[in-house]
Amino acid sequence: MLLSQKRAVQRCSTAAALLQHCWLVQECKSPELQDTAEAQLFLAQAPWRVHSDAYQAMLKLKALAEAWHETGPGVSFELRLQLLEVLSQVSLASGHGALGLQELQRALGRPGEEGRQLWSLLGRHHLSWGNLPAAKDAFENARSCVGEESTLLLNQGLLAMASSDYSAARNAFEAAAVATAALEEEVLAAENNLAVCKFYTKDLRGACERLEALVKKEPVRFLKPSILHNLASFYEFSQDASGKRRQLHMLAATTQILESKDLSGPQFLPPLNHRILQLMELPWLRSGLDLAGPSRPAPSASSAAPRPAPPTRVGRGRSVAAVWSVAGLVRWRRAGRRTWRKATPSEEEEERCSDGGSSVDDDSFLRDLQKRVAEVSAQERARRERIDDHWRDGNAKAQPAAIIQNDWVRRVALAGDEVFVGTSSTGVRRHSFGSVEPKQVYGVHGNPQRMVTADHPAKVDPETSVTSLTWTGQHLCAGLAGGRLQVWNEEGWLILDHEVNSRPCYVCVYDSSILVAAAGDSIMAWDLNDLGDAAPRCRITMSCRVHCLNLAFEGSVALGLADGSLELRSLPDLSLLSRRILGPVPVSAVYVDERGIVSGDDAGQVVCWDADAQMPGEEWQIKWRGQHQGRIVALNRGGGDSIISAGLDGHIMARKAETGEHMFSIPNHKVWLGSMCVSEELDLLVTDGRDNAVYLYDFGNP
Repeated sequence: MLLSQKRAVQRCSTAAALLQHCWLVQECKSPELQDTAEAQLFLAQAPWRVHSDAYQAMLKLKALAEAWHETGPGVSFELRLQLLEVLSQVSLASGHGALGLQELQRALGRPGEEGRQLWSLLGRHHLSWGNLPAAKDAFENARSCVGEESTLLLNQGLLAMASSDYSAARNAFEAAAVATAALEEEVLAAENNLAVCKFYTKDLRGACERLEALVKKEPVRFLKPSILHNLASFYEFSQDASGKRRQLHMLAATTQILESKDLSGPQFLPPLNHRILQLMELPWLRSGLDLAGPSRPAPSASSAAPRPAPPTRVGRGRSVAAVWSVAGLVRWRRAGRRTWRKATPSEEEEERCSDGGSSVDDDSFLRDLQKRVAEVSAQERARRERIDDHWRDGNAKAQPAAIIQNDWVRRVALAGDEVFVGTSSTGVRRHSFGSVEPKQVYGVHGNPQRMVTADHPAKVDPETSVTSLTWTGQHLCAGLAGGRLQVWNEEGWLILDHEVNSRPCYVCVYDSSILVAAAGDSIMAWDLNDLGDAAPRCRITMSCRVHCLNLAFEGSVALGLADGSLELRSLPDLSLLSRRILGPVPVSAVYVDERGIVSGDDAGQVVCWDADAQMPGEEWQIKWRGQHQGRIVALNRGGGDSIISAGLDGHIMARKAETGEHMFSIPNHKVWLGSMCVSEELDLLVTDGRDNAVYLYDFGNP
């Protein structure tokens, strides 16, 4: 390598350490650097580093790994290892962990004396993926190879952390931090994970002081986003949370550690309230606090222990998990709501005796924490009231959530700050809000040139057109116009492909485990956790064609039929609970919650029923009626105690749930309007019906 190239590479290494990614992209394209392996590696990462697009970065890194594999030993092991580390991270982030796993296994087939690092990286990949047995096997292979002892200590700590043994993990990370004094990335991994373990072993002050000492020692070297993230999160439990965040912001800005987008990120903002409330479920934080709310039911002797969530972002220089999503959070539920209770005297005594009575649970800290919880609760109530007011006023910010190139949008499903988009002929795409390029693409089976009957003015659709779409957090389920059902797992692999019938297929999932699909006059149910040979667990034939399907009261589904009737059926056996003739035209949409049933029909009528469908034959009372000028395609509950309806007249209408009084309308959708989704916090509404665009209506920040 020429001297000028060496100097340019050194400049880029410094810029990378300072996270100046935008400048680095331009530098890597310069004539003196563009052909170097270092520049190729960074440019492959650029979609992720600059635009947070893990999927595109994964494709580029995969291609680069294959190119380097063909060149033989021409690229240093350090660069190859760095490529594999980043590929592991982006493949997991984009939901394609199998691709990263494939490259790691291929690298292990190359001869060399660096097996400990490769086996350790493979184990950490498995650990992030939630495959604990495979991680243990990989770490055992790493132990048999020559290499740094600190690597084994980190592996030991990560395994203990994944098993919720935070005391053992703490000891391992402390030893690793001493053994890795000269290796920056392993120091970061050891110290950051050690801080999380200190938090879980009741040493919050120790966690803060340890990270603060590390940052103050060498800010440019150690104030990385993962360290910054955990420090800002820990500060939320101090009395002067906002002041400490400002100090952290000033330190990062003064030392030019981060780019402007990092300095304005969520780590410098107060956390969402549910993050604080999740942490309140830790027994040592809950002990001694008198939180309002009904008593929490005690677990029965037969109940299974909650399964810890797998750690995230495991690896060199990466935090095991954000503070509010680390493994071991326990959630108790009654009627879908979290509740807490005051600890019993025996529990308080147990907490005082455990871990030597750490100073973190003294009276002053608990008072500060109680005050912080009260503040967060008040902020959450105020935020919910603002959202409800915006719904009542019809006040929302409208903007495209995703743009689909060369295809039409048919259905949407919401997933946090991402949206799944079902198209007419190219399958399902997963987009971050505002993006054009998808993060993932799920291809569907069928012939896009073959037309089938459809329930919109055009009368026909390609058999590949998505007619129903739902995301459980682990499975993506799609019904197609040709009557086919397809299911993918979270890695994007197709795990179920079944032809239900010859008419449009509708899907819904109960409790993330029971999948129900209906098409034509057929309705079927599967156990998502045991698909086996893909045969349905239950199948029945209806008296006529099904026009809509949705979840109903606890453990049941609602079906709208062509003869104008609405049926409620229990799960998983699909036995009849209730049946009611609603009118002379097909029931095309239904929404059910604890307050009653809302139906929509092919003539555009919306009816709210006051019904308690626990047995066949009960009376349903009409509460109110509403009208669209076209078939009703979707119903949902919005904020401000509203019911929202979407029709083929291109309008979305909001009405008061109790009286049916009109609140507001959103016009200008097309006759292709087919679905709408509302976020769990009722602040976001996402719709299709805008040709090749998905639209987002933000009622939280209009």
